[in-house]
Amino acid sequence: MNVLHIFSPCHTDEYGVKNYHVTFSILISFIILVLCITSMAGILYEAEDYSVTANIHSYWDSVWVLTMVASTIGFGDYYPTTLVGRITAGFISFIGMGLYSYITSTLVLKIMSWTQTEVKNRELRHQNAEIIKLAREIVLTNKESIEGNNRIERYLKEKV
Repeated sequence: MNVLHIFSPCHTDEYGVKNYHVTFSILISFIILVLCITSMAGILYEAEDYSVTANIHSYWDSVWVLTMVASTIGFGDYYPTTLVGRITAGFISFIGMGLYSYITSTLVLKIMSWTQTEVKNRELRHQNAEIIKLAREIVLTNKESIEGNNRIERYLKEKV
């Protein structure tokens, strides 16, 4: 299996339908989330750096706060105290809720689709067995018809 397939957004099947890779969309979502957190952490750090009441004292504290806010965990060990810091955290909370929800639901759907595929495969095997059974009956019926036609032709040849 080619490892680089996760970096292609989709592939086109034999019917011309584009099938998007789940791994690619999860990877892009995660990259967007990390870029948002790391870029907004700079804004948060600058806003909190000059506040007397701030408890965020480094860029990495800001990354930690925004990661906790985005994941909706929010330990509360660090929190923004300025208006700009709170707006930044609020903005990241909406982005984080959306992206974390998308990533989680996509992973769950991928896991659950394995069981759905199992059921579909079982149903398809059953349908295939029915089709094969009907095809055999048709073939037998056709053979009987051909044999019957041959007997009629022989009978007619004998009579004529």
